Amino acid sequence: VDVVTGVEVVPKVGKEVFLTVTLKNTDIVERGMAAIVVVRDPAGVAVARFAAMVTLGAGASTDVAFGWTPIVSGRHTVEVYIVRSLADRTPMGDPATFTVSVGA
Repeated sequence: VDVVTGVEVVPKVGKEVFLTVTLKNTDIVERGMAAIVVVRDPAGVAVARFAAMVTLGAGASTDVAFGWTPIVSGRHTVEVYIVRSLADRTPMGDPATFTVSVGA
């Protein structure tokens, strides 16, 4: 969805799109965390990986965006993992998964 117009964006092969992940600290104290995003093509092959570290106050949230240029059309799977840090991959919650349909 285009953040300015609210219109659904259909990604196209060779055109950059941004994947946005909203992170929220549901704890009562400040927490640091890492978001790791893996994009898999229609065959299940990992074609992109992104990571970002954030520190959020109690109850705070933020959006993290990653630019991605699809190279094949079809239904891609996006996996989001929230871990303690890039060095400590202890999960801080269940992974989230969604799909992105890429046009030719």
